[in-house]
Amino acid sequence: ASSGDAVMDTVGVLRGGARFFATISLGALVIDPVGINDKIARYLVVSSGHDGVWPIRYAITDIRAVCNNTVIMGLKEAERTFTARHTRNVDTALEDAQQVLKISTAWARQFELQAEKMLRVKMPLGSSKIDEVLLKVFPEEKGTMRQKKNRDETMTLIRSIYRNEKNAGGYGFNGWSMYNAIVEYLDHYRGTSAHERALASMDETSSVTQKKLIAQHAVVS
Repeated sequence: ASSGDAVMDTVGVLRGGARFFATISLGALVIDPVGINDKIARYLVVSSGHDGVWPIRYAITDIRAVCNNTVIMGLKEAERTFTARHTRNVDTALEDAQQVLKISTAWARQFELQAEKMLRVKMPLGSSKIDEVLLKVFPEEKGTMRQKKNRDETMTLIRSIYRNEKNAGGYGFNGWSMYNAIVEYLDHYRGTSAHERALASMDETSSVTQKKLIAQHAVVS
């Protein structure tokens, strides 16, 4: 259905074999090719269950090649997921695949537009815009001294991630780098197990996903 543009990347099972998944590479997007030239890999994750209860589910995701972030962009113009019925009909399966690839193409166009919009937002070190974005993603709440200390440490860590070569150090002090710094923290540094972080990054209803969407909107607002 992809005319050879899709390449199988990984295959595996979950929950003792009850669920199956595969990751298909759809090629890379390049953000600002004549400028920062930031390469974003584009994937289609397919999951299914062997008991006929869990539907065939396709999810479009993207991995920033330099640091392997799972990034969720909240775009109304392009759907990110598609659910299909279990079927033995090959023609129906191909129709589903073609529909998913069309969704992926539309999503990719919107992703590039949104990323380039964030890229145009200047956020130099010491900028009040950095404080504004972080406060929206991690608002101040009443809590214990320990909770306040943890929040302050989170802010400090994100600022450090923002400055490094995988973000502003390589792609400039802008909204795109800040967005990726926040996502990198949520997917790789947040205080929980790697397994839990991975599950949260793939769940569009999780609090982690919501923070990513808040970060995206806070950067461009």
